[in-house]
Amino acid sequence: YYLTEKFGAMLYRHKTIEVTKTVAVYEKSPRIDFFTSFDSKQSHVRIRLKFDTCMVRPCHSRQTQFGVVDLPFEKALDEGIKTPSLVWVNAEEGDRGLAFLSAGVPINEIKGSEIYYTLLRSVSVLSGDGISGPLIPVPDAMELGHHSYSYSIYPHSGDWRTAQIHRRSHEFNHPILAFTMATRPSVREFSGLELEPDNLVISGLKQTERSDSLILRFFETKGKICQA
Repeated sequence: YYLTEKFGAMLYRHKTIEVTKTVAVYEKSPRIDFFTSFDSKQSHVRIRLKFDTCMVRPCHSRQTQFGVVDLPFEKALDEGIKTPSLVWVNAEEGDRGLAFLSAGVPINEIKGSEIYYTLLRSVSVLSGDGISGPLIPVPDAMELGHHSYSYSIYPHSGDWRTAQIHRRSHEFNHPILAFTMATRPSVREFSGLELEPDNLVISGLKQTERSDSLILRFFETKGKICQA
């Protein structure tokens, strides 16, 4: 919190921010899901979580738009790196790894064994000093009220390619949706698309505006040549 240096424990004693956390552990999946919600009555604060991977000298990789980038090893350990990662960040040390998956809000800082994830930042003006930007009031950016967030960790062996972290992140962000079809039992099987090999991920599917043709867009995730 930005204001703890000034107000100390007053933020907690007066309950200006009430936090609720739920952890989901599954029987047949190593993934652990976290659901955090809070009601904020306090402006001008930043709320973020710090997750410790408990690794001494981890190597980090982060997801970018249609790709994966390995972070500079020494800089990530010593100085830290502040950069948005779309859906996941993976830490590896030896033959073990731990992926951090997010939904909706990018993971934005990595330093040593710790991964920082900003959930909310409350401001009332674009630039508090009028120097780094225009001094424009933005009252809606104080982010007061109810907020909910979902994030997850996925422990694995080997590197992120072997563990298919790109697919694990898609499973977390795009869960299966169930809906009712016919009221009578049916033996028909329905299938959408099959895309192989497994390092290819579909990013878009639509019908063209001027015909019945389909446009399919996909990208390769592991940095290797293949035939779709």
